[in-house]
Amino acid sequence: MGIQQKLYCTNQLKWFIALILFASTGSAYGQDKLVKSADHKFKSRNYEKAIELYEEAYPHNPGSYKIIKKLALANDRIGNSGEAEKWMSKLFEIGRVVSHDYYMYSMILLHNGKCLEANEYLNKYEGLKPGDKKIPKAKEEIEYIRNLLKDSSAFNIAPASINTSGSELGTCYLDNGVVFSSTSIGDKKADARLASNNLPFLDLFFAKEPEAGQLVDPKPFAYKIKTEYNDGPVAYDPVEGLLYVTRFAPQKAGADEAKDVFHLQLIVAEKKSGTWDFKDFFFLNSPNYSVAHASVSADGQVIYFVSDMPGGYGGYDIYFCYKKKDGEWSNPYNVGPVVNTRKNELFPFIASDGLLYFASKGHRGLGGYDIYVASPANGVFNSVRNVGYPINSTKDDVAFTLDSTSARGYFSTNRVNNNGYYDIFSLELNFIPITIKGVVKEADSKEVIPGVVIEILDQDGKNIGDATSREDGSFSCLINKIPEITLVAKSDSHESLKKAIDLSSLKPNEELILEVFLYKKQVLLIK
Repeated sequence: MGIQQKLYCTNQLKWFIALILFASTGSAYGQDKLVKSADHKFKSRNYEKAIELYEEAYPHNPGSYKIIKKLALANDRIGNSGEAEKWMSKLFEIGRVVSHDYYMYSMILLHNGKCLEANEYLNKYEGLKPGDKKIPKAKEEIEYIRNLLKDSSAFNIAPASINTSGSELGTCYLDNGVVFSSTSIGDKKADARLASNNLPFLDLFFAKEPEAGQLVDPKPFAYKIKTEYNDGPVAYDPVEGLLYVTRFAPQKAGADEAKDVFHLQLIVAEKKSGTWDFKDFFFLNSPNYSVAHASVSADGQVIYFVSDMPGGYGGYDIYFCYKKKDGEWSNPYNVGPVVNTRKNELFPFIASDGLLYFASKGHRGLGGYDIYVASPANGVFNSVRNVGYPINSTKDDVAFTLDSTSARGYFSTNRVNNNGYYDIFSLELNFIPITIKGVVKEADSKEVIPGVVIEILDQDGKNIGDATSREDGSFSCLINKIPEITLVAKSDSHESLKKAIDLSSLKPNEELILEVFLYKKQVLLIK
């Protein structure tokens, strides 16, 4: 090979190497710019866009601790715990973790209901950081979640047949059917889209309920009160025959902002000539805060709703107004700190038995919004309980509603898939525990009578519980609540007693305390 040819080949090789280096440098520069853009979105809390950019950068640097950790963090902060778990798992696969990653992974696993795995990684974290003050609380939380996740035989749940590929949310019993909101029933292609989830806005629909838990033939509802934004949920006042409808209330922002500010408001609708139409705005609506998610008591005397009005405990709180003598609603009252937290309480529902159900992110739960029940005592809600699994899941569970028997109803959840869209589920309470207890006494002398057999019969005469009076005459029997029972008392020495008892006003876990009086059997002497 001649000198000139060697020089040519050498120069060509240098050019080729320089081209590769330039392409690599350009590619690296582009990736670096992409990651920096993702970092900026992450820092400004635009986690959805940050995820999009980090995922674009990931294939070019699949071993990057920073990219994988940021993907886990961003997904965790928008409540997408399934994706957060996936990226944390990748972090452990590549073997590039720091001690705190064990704790973070443990908490993400816990939010996904994986208590055993969560406890395993928490123990590993404890081995690396013994004495960390977070550990005892985390262990307690794991045990709490473990108990909530125990499959409760108290409920049967099933997805409603009206669910679509979009969102169905919120239910209200009305006219042998249910009013609910949907993004996707019917042809809604021309509707405006929501930037946050790329779905049409929620419209109101009515579905017939030929049998409990069965919803069929959904049709558009109350077209005269339809807006261009989200409509629903709805509450029905059975006494006044009115609907309270939640909807968006766009208010023009200041000229400097050049955009709309959206609050929620309640409107009141009435039926005119067979059609639901606008009647009035709820008196507490304001351009400065939201008022939404109404629920009216069965006697029409109390309305519950949520608001972020000033003076609350944080986020959205639950309030109530009572009906005054003049028929107007009173000033609002906060239901108090036992129910309300520094986070959001939403979708209150006051059941016919007086229990208040609601969704919250502020109480301990399985993850996302859980459904809770508050029990009243002397007019105050002084205890709150998570209703547990299977009503609650690691996703958002909201809009709990019961029928007039407080034994069947519906709720909404986004547990089915990872796109955040909601579905309506039916629910049935299989067992509503109440206790029948009391003392058996002699009718004349009022002395206690031991050994009396107590039987509890249902409306068909079937035995659903029994007990025998003790030495002090007392008895106790746990039964499943039904509207009415018949108590039968039998004794060899006293006349039998049969008495019908109405249980409709009893709440779950309440006790009915009775005094049972028996007369001595008459002894006939034959001479």
